[in-house]
Amino acid sequence: MKLSGLKYPPIKPKPFPKHLIYHQATGKHEITGEIVDRFIMISTQKGEGKLKAVMECMKTVVDRDGQKNVPSVYVKTLLSPFSGYGLGTDFLNFAQFYSKKKGCNGYFHLFASASYSPHRIPHIFYRKYGMNTENANTNRRLDKFIIQGRKADYYDFSDVNMFYPPIKNPITSWEMFLNFLGFRK
Repeated sequence: MKLSGLKYPPIKPKPFPKHLIYHQATGKHEITGEIVDRFIMISTQKGEGKLKAVMECMKTVVDRDGQKNVPSVYVKTLLSPFSGYGLGTDFLNFAQFYSKKKGCNGYFHLFASASYSPHRIPHIFYRKYGMNTENANTNRRLDKFIIQGRKADYYDFSDVNMFYPPIKNPITSWEMFLNFLGFRK
């Protein structure tokens, strides 16, 4: 069939997204009364069954980088029961987009906790994404675990707030490198 002579050539379908995000409900935070948005992500890939992840977030303000009351989206809940399928990463990318949509300039933060899965804590995953804590020592320890390819559990790290984009720390990368090698304490 000669397609160049067609008045309306066939439409080329766009590829279907890897994950779909569904805005399920909007409610209010039980303590602050702020509006909380709940999103559900569903995988569309064959062979992955019905993989789902849930994220709840709300607009708030934080103190960061020496500034007070910086608008930021607080990711109240991020539950992805399966690792390695990209659900968590896609939700963090979506949190960045959602933050821009809410007027927070892409800033978001969350509380990294071992309470959901004590033997598979999310701290290293968040650090690999580009988030950090306010504590330079914790950031260095997380980096050390990543470089060594070690798994972390609730014995290794306590619950901590993590921020994106990363909070600027007073310690330089050269000092972090020397600390890792053991030249400084």
